[in-house]
Amino acid sequence: MGFGKMQHETMLYFPFGAIFDNHERGEALNTGWFPINNVIWFQSRSTRINLAEYKPSKKILKIAKEIKYFPDVSMNEEKKSRLQVIYNKYLSHKRFQDNSLTIDDMINNSHGHIYYVYKNKIVAFTFYKIIFGNYLSIEFAWDYEDPKLSIGHV
Repeated sequence: MGFGKMQHETMLYFPFGAIFDNHERGEALNTGWFPINNVIWFQSRSTRINLAEYKPSKKILKIAKEIKYFPDVSMNEEKKSRLQVIYNKYLSHKRFQDNSLTIDDMINNSHGHIYYVYKNKIVAFTFYKIIFGNYLSIEFAWDYEDPKLSIGHV
């Protein structure tokens, strides 16, 4: 099992949180804390990428040319349905058992979303929040129908 992979593992849940003063929130975000609401923060398993230093591989650049993305495109029932299909395929591929989260939950808990399109078909999505000028992905999924796309890998 590689670092950061949770599939096929048991997760132990210990509910705890922290309350930060306004001047501490930037540092909290930089050290892995994520706001549940405007007051309580929790320690998040997340990845941070410094885009100024990030250098994608040639493979990633080649694949990226084939994938289009559309930030904050309007949502309708047809798109919601497609995103739910993608999410269900993602859960199945990762062998995650719980699928109680819905696209409406993601919409209601985010500031925006991005669709990833390959061959005129939505194949992946990200829902995100903007906190202190940082984009935080709160949910990401792709359908794994074409593994060579390797969406979500950097």
